[in-house]
Amino acid sequence: MKYHLDALDPGEFERLCGALLVAQGFRVRRVSRPGERDHGIDFWAESNDDTQWIVQAKLLSRDRMPMSELRRVLLDLNRALAITGTQTALLMTTTPVSARVTDELPPAPNVLIWDAEMLESILDGEPLIRDEFLSYLESKERFDAFAEQGVPRSGPSSDDLLNTLKAIPEGSGWQAYENVCVRYSITYSYPHSGCPRFRAPARTAWTDGMLSTP
Repeated sequence: MKYHLDALDPGEFERLCGALLVAQGFRVRRVSRPGERDHGIDFWAESNDDTQWIVQAKLLSRDRMPMSELRRVLLDLNRALAITGTQTALLMTTTPVSARVTDELPPAPNVLIWDAEMLESILDGEPLIRDEFLSYLESKERFDAFAEQGVPRSGPSSDDLLNTLKAIPEGSGWQAYENVCVRYSITYSYPHSGCPRFRAPARTAWTDGMLSTP
């Protein structure tokens, strides 16, 4: 079955990969929290035969991973194997990696790739994870649809402000207009971004003339 793995964000995809690893019998430990620097390693994993693994979860929105990027990722994993002393590295990615592509890569016998097709196959065999995954995607889609409806903002609109300004009687002076603008500014800004601060204008002969009532 085809799943929309790229509908997840990087942190969500990492959690899905962790769940799939556990379902495959691995003992898994996260290297870092989502968003933190992890040097290309997302999980430490141990298989049933006590083999030590390092795992990178790579989410891409593209249909294909560029060869240059794939080479770089595999090189990073090979380096990580040498540094950590683990036996096997695993790349889990949302993009398909064909046999033709792997044939063009430098030999890396200790680095395995679980591409989109492999992950979808594992999901097919894990109905509990699959159903939770599909339910989560559906809830994300419902929320996105709701958010895109243009939920009206509470409080006065710009039309309200213009109508209030137009209703000020002629000859009321600039102070009346200023009071309305300040009141609407506070309504829009507080409590979301805090009450705005206003500075009283310096009084000069010019401003006295402008602010005086005819």
